Amino acid sequence: MDMRKVIRWLVYAGAFLIPLWFLPFTADVLEFNKQILLFALAGVGLVLFLIDMIRSGKLRMVPSVFYWPLGGLIIAGVIATAMSVHRASSVFGVGSERAFSLISWVSVAVLFFLALNVIEDRGKALRNIIVSSLGIAFLFGALQVIGLHLFPGSTFGRPSFNTIGSLNAMGLLAAAAIPLFLARPDLEVPWQRMAIQILRFTGLLTSLFLLVVLNSPNSHLIWIVAFIGLLAYIAFTSSTEAAAGKMKFFALPMAVIVIGIFLWIIQFNWTAITSKFPVEVAPKHSDSYQIAKAALKAKPLGYGLENFVIGYDRHRPASIVNNVLFQARFTDATSEVETMAVEGGIPMLLAFIAFIVFFVRALIRRVKENFSGDATQGKVWATCVALVALFFLYPLNLSIVLTLLMLLAIAVLASQSETSEARVYDLEGKSTYSLIGSVSFIVGLVAVLVGGYFITNQVIANVQLAKAETASDPDKKVAAYVASINSYEQDSRPYRALSQTLLTLIADDLKPGQKGTTQAEFATRLQNRITSAINVAVRATEVDPADSENWLNRGYVYQNLINLVNGSDEAAINMYRASIERSPANALAYVRLGNVYLTKGNLDGAEEQYKKAIELYNNYGQALYNLAATYDRKGELAQAIKQFEKLQASNPRDPSILFQSGLLYYRNGQRDAAKAAWERAVTVFPDYSNARWYLSLVYEENNDLKGALAQVEAIEKVNPDNQVVKDRLEKLRAGIRTFVPPNDVLDQAPLNSQQ
Repeated sequence: MDMRKVIRWLVYAGAFLIPLWFLPFTADVLEFNKQILLFALAGVGLVLFLIDMIRSGKLRMVPSVFYWPLGGLIIAGVIATAMSVHRASSVFGVGSERAFSLISWVSVAVLFFLALNVIEDRGKALRNIIVSSLGIAFLFGALQVIGLHLFPGSTFGRPSFNTIGSLNAMGLLAAAAIPLFLARPDLEVPWQRMAIQILRFTGLLTSLFLLVVLNSPNSHLIWIVAFIGLLAYIAFTSSTEAAAGKMKFFALPMAVIVIGIFLWIIQFNWTAITSKFPVEVAPKHSDSYQIAKAALKAKPLGYGLENFVIGYDRHRPASIVNNVLFQARFTDATSEVETMAVEGGIPMLLAFIAFIVFFVRALIRRVKENFSGDATQGKVWATCVALVALFFLYPLNLSIVLTLLMLLAIAVLASQSETSEARVYDLEGKSTYSLIGSVSFIVGLVAVLVGGYFITNQVIANVQLAKAETASDPDKKVAAYVASINSYEQDSRPYRALSQTLLTLIADDLKPGQKGTTQAEFATRLQNRITSAINVAVRATEVDPADSENWLNRGYVYQNLINLVNGSDEAAINMYRASIERSPANALAYVRLGNVYLTKGNLDGAEEQYKKAIELYNNYGQALYNLAATYDRKGELAQAIKQFEKLQASNPRDPSILFQSGLLYYRNGQRDAAKAAWERAVTVFPDYSNARWYLSLVYEENNDLKGALAQVEAIEKVNPDNQVVKDRLEKLRAGIRTFVPPNDVLDQAPLNSQQ
């Protein structure tokens, strides 16, 4: 059995499948499944390589300058993982954040190493495979964008779904890959050459299509990457193409640059298509820089790989939450470099700088050598330059990272000066080499087996999490969440979701009606669910104590059990304070803490917390409303009215706010203002029966029986069977005034059937 051939096909499989791979039956459809496949291919390939090394007694290794910076990045990742606030996330990642987990980085590096040491055609087949994969991926993405969906379902039937990642991620990879698609395939078999040509042109056309479709006022990054790649293409291939009399090949890249600048300037937007796209939001570069700077001071060795969200919570400036996205938690900075600073600290930044230095030196060397007269090498390097530039512009995913490393492998393989000097180490001829070879085999095999064990458990857990999220039966949800937790205990997401589901079941149990069991059985079931909800919430904070969301969730569980479990109010307060300690700019935590104080009757405490929430987000409707309610209970009606006026300013067409404002105005003696507020409420929402009811009372109070009658007649149209309405209509039509001062409008009960 030719081990090297098998390993070579594993590398080819990884390069082809990773940009295309996804599984619909898992909770994390894209990145998680790509990571699993990447680890499987790299792990099997590494084991086979080590077996071949032990069997032959020799290690044949192609030297490359990129071993050092990649090794540095892995060492920096190990340091960051050792110092991580949540090591499991750093090793494996969590949710859709997988690209820069330790296991992903090692797997990509292993595939890079294997590619250099088992590929024998200078990377020609690997380049064709990458071109084919990206061509298919971009074609699929383009079909999704225009509404031709190949897979059914709410997730896969969206225009934004593609196999690369977000729409912007796909657009950026497409922009960077344009030079690669301009390289002709070097194949002798006609049908193979024709197939690659078709996929190459498909990739090129769909890439250009995506550039135009994704063009918008906020898509300047896509054009920047395209310009970088195309200018590098022109610079790197100008001498070889011009010398061969092929100046016509520069027409297309120049045309793309000119058209791109034109579309960018006029801010062209294909609204017929883009109106269906979701809005992708990210922190501003200035905010990401401030967060990275603060994180480096607080934790110079980083918060751990894939733990940017923890650093974000702790260090985000208050200004970043003073908008409608105040509850957003970003899992990446605006660029990968800023994310690396937060997650990996100073060692990771130094390792990345080393990577850039080695990359630039290798590129300069190839430029000086004129890429050995091979224009194709220049096109590969041009795409590499564009992908490296992405580190400074956008967070990366596994498809982008693997594409970059595979193209670097092709660039190294295409360099005769490196591939012609493969070094062979005789492991049996020297005891030191023999020891190193044996230890490497044992360590590699154990690492793959251990990693495979945990990865397998995560697959099972992820499948169960997907079942729980799609289940409609609460009991089935609970069972699936429990199965997910039992398979993999280090993901806090199912703990939080399970505790919320148990709260829903508890609320259903407490609703009036037949329980289908005896009182004793019902009490036992209720107590078990209460205990389970608390224990699960507690467990989430134990699994990942650095995550403020786990403490916020635990506080919410206690808050919902205040009337059922003694001491829940104080426990909720302590949990919310713990959440705020980890995320000082979380306005929601302050509101929930204020709600607990309000429930306890601590009006001063509630007022303080609501004010803190409003300081963070000055249009926070719930905080303004609750602060108004607090002032109302304190008897400070003027202050309560002021909060409702702020609410009205930001929600001018919300009839419920106008209705409540009217009540406060009336209680404060501002009866004309109350009447005006209720009149606006029924103008905005004509079927608002309660607003019309109080408005009719105000009219009657002012001896305007005609106006009162008109309001009650409007109410009758919405509430034709309400006897109270009928009785009042009868009296008003008879000219009988039933509401006479000094009676108070607010002494009258509102209609029960509020519309």
